[in-house]
Amino acid sequence: MKNAFLVALGLIVFLVACSKKKEDPEPPPPPTATDLLTSANVWKIDTIALDTDKNGEIDTPIPGGFRACDLDNTISFAKEKTGIFDFGALKCDDSETQPIAFGWSLKNDDKVLNIDGELPGGLTGDVDILELKEKSFIFSRPAPGQPSANIIVKLEK
Repeated sequence: MKNAFLVALGLIVFLVACSKKKEDPEPPPPPTATDLLTSANVWKIDTIALDTDKNGEIDTPIPGGFRACDLDNTISFAKEKTGIFDFGALKCDDSETQPIAFGWSLKNDDKVLNIDGELPGGLTGDVDILELKEKSFIFSRPAPGQPSANIIVKLEK
């Protein structure tokens, strides 16, 4: 009888130990700036406007606006720190070649994107990242010929 009791007690301990609730796996870490930047096949232009007081907010559209041939341009970023600028199907003039390869890096705790190459519109060097989310990327840079203003560019997937 004593042996049966010990066997039953051992079986209960074994079952309790085996039925211990498994710990929930840790949630995945949030995506990094590189993950967000490179997750899109291509980023498409949504908005280009002026920030006349350099506060990070759009104040006015670009004078004269943009042509459809500008707005179908796309840009993509690869994890290997390379990228491609594509003029899209609509060409503004015959001299637009495609694609344009460039290099890129993140600086200042992922708040600045450095573009190593000469992209259309004089887009080169550092741009300030205003927002980088799963489906939107907004950056600003000084407006050419307007030292008191920035250009804000909003890209979407």
